Amino acid sequence: MARPLGKSLLLWTRTLHIYATMLALILLIFYAFTGFVMNHPLFFGIDDFKSSDETLAEKMPETTRQGAGAEHEMSAEVYLRLHGAHGERTGFDDQPDAIRVQFTSAERKMEYVIDKADGKIDLHEETRRMLGIMSNLHKGTHTGGPWRLIIDGTAIFLAFAALSGLVLWIALPKRRMLGLIALAVCLVLCGSVVMWLRP
Repeated sequence: MARPLGKSLLLWTRTLHIYATMLALILLIFYAFTGFVMNHPLFFGIDDFKSSDETLAEKMPETTRQGAGAEHEMSAEVYLRLHGAHGERTGFDDQPDAIRVQFTSAERKMEYVIDKADGKIDLHEETRRMLGIMSNLHKGTHTGGPWRLIIDGTAIFLAFAALSGLVLWIALPKRRMLGLIALAVCLVLCGSVVMWLRP
């Protein structure tokens, strides 16, 4: 005997709700934890970093450090990446006496200064602590396209889990009213915070 459409939808909703939330469990815990950490940045020291300075052993060839335009920038960037630079290129300042190039990732910031006269390369590096890295992953700061897809996927999981949970709750006649009251209280509390308790 065929199952009624309403019951079939509820069955599928329950199944998807359970397995979708289990699949996203680690990500949900990660974003819950990092959200709490980001709300208390001074306590957890997420803006702390370790800095270091060094001069690279190899000098940049004259053909790479001299020039202008996008091709010159790309040539210098490729050379630096071949010698350890990684992350998103967030700065390129071609000055008369030096080239300053900055790369930034969730983990570190690397600032290169290339002397145009002799090709000497100085590197200033700032490395974040683990909680700082995790907060950048939470925000998607300099994390690249693949991680941003994970953030989008987590957002979709959260929205689906919330909506499917609401549908399942409303489908229970004995608990429907209690669920709707809880939803209304939540909306009032959130609205009150936004309207009156924000700075």
